[in-house]
Amino acid sequence: MNGTTPIGRTSHMSIYSPGKERPSVLHGTWLEAECFAYPGDSFTRRAYVELHANPHNAIELPYGRRYVVACKCPDTFFSIPARLRFRGRTIAGFVSIADADSDVARFTFTPEADAKFYTRTD
Repeated sequence: MNGTTPIGRTSHMSIYSPGKERPSVLHGTWLEAECFAYPGDSFTRRAYVELHANPHNAIELPYGRRYVVACKCPDTFFSIPARLRFRGRTIAGFVSIADADSDVARFTFTPEADAKFYTRTD
């Protein structure tokens, strides 16, 4: 993955499958359409996002780098629940748009502030 184009869902099907909407793209980051989260509103929708620091959490992440996260449907007008797998942990957070009013708008992932949202999955 070169950081600017969405990767395929499997080796034989890209995210541009017939009958599916194209992802939203903002300056090299992207978010799949809501139809990927149905049925059941599960964490099956993907987004390629930049990690954004939350000043209220203590977890060390490579902020500023980009990763693929699993998303659900939006729970508010401006954020989407998401999960990041990083070094054997699943980190809960949300996807939103940073610098929405500028020419460098991008999708970002911000981890939750509460440590109970970090789970070990080894």
